[in-house]
Amino acid sequence: MSSPSKRREMDVMKLMMSDYVVEPINDGINELNVEFNGPKESPYEGGVWKIRVELPDAYPYKSPSIGFLNRIFHPNVDELSGSVCLDVINQSWSPMFDLLNVFEVFLPQLLLYPNPSDPLNGDAASLMIKDKEQYEKKVKEYCELYAKKGDISGTLSDSEDDHKGVDPKLYNFLTCNSYLLDLHLRVLHNYKYCITLATGPYEGGVWKIRVELPDAYPYKSPSIGFLNRIFHPNVDELSGSVCLDVINQSWSPMFDLLNVFEVFLPQLLLYPNPSDPLNGDAASLMIKDKEQYEKKVKEYCELYAKKGDISGTVSDSEDDVSDDDISDGRSESSEEDVAASADP
Repeated sequence: MSSPSKRREMDVMKLMMSDYVVEPINDGINELNVEFNGPKESPYEGGVWKIRVELPDAYPYKSPSIGFLNRIFHPNVDELSGSVCLDVINQSWSPMFDLLNVFEVFLPQLLLYPNPSDPLNGDAASLMIKDKEQYEKKVKEYCELYAKKGDISGTLSDSEDDHKGVDPKLYNFLTCNSYLLDLHLRVLHNYKYCITLATGPYEGGVWKIRVELPDAYPYKSPSIGFLNRIFHPNVDELSGSVCLDVINQSWSPMFDLLNVFEVFLPQLLLYPNPSDPLNGDAASLMIKDKEQYEKKVKEYCELYAKKGDISGTVSDSEDDVSDDDISDGRSESSEEDVAASADP
């Protein structure tokens, strides 16, 4: 039996020697972009999609991750991120399958037989159930607009001229006026913004949050860290790193950055988990004396998270903490990481 690494090489080579247009990412074989044509005798016929393929370390024992890079109207494909419902491959995947099977079996079956009962695109699913003729008409409109043969350079990340190079979900977040953004203009995968909480002991505090998007985003969750101090059981007081389980356990490609700040972080501050602490003192105090815990939280808000005065961040006070230390360890920013300082 060949090793997983040898099998990976053989499958990628087999795919590249086929009729498919294959583009390796970063000169490796773990990530690929592959051109895929819509199946004949379907409303997707004539459409051409660029598919992103990511091979996990355990491939072929674990199925590859796939996503559409240009838009498609389909019940089981998220319209903004292009992510495909995992059940499409996972439920029937076997090490006997290879990458050619993905493009010759799985994806054609996906487009030929959508499943509106398990949707990632609720609008597409609803329209398919209520009016199949209108659904197929809209599918063809999307093919004409976003999947025209010879013109698929405009992918999800650069389909709009005013935010070229930015993932649509990231663009939605960047254009949301609810958050103050301090962008590193040269690297959109590394930036800061401010959040406030409207209720609870953290009410009135303002925090500058560092966000880093991994290359595999949205299939992999972003890393986040507080840049000014906060007293919280699940946030390391010195580095500002957040317990990974807070996001990782429930993260899905269906979520976007707005969900991080409108759901995950508010839930983190409203419902701390002292049984899995990064700050033992905060966890212990919360368990033993909740009144004193909330008093200390408010003291920290006054000292370190006062609106209009959050320039003194964790990274300013702890010069020995590096940029590599985010969320999975410690996360602070150097002066080179920021193009301009935000003025809340």
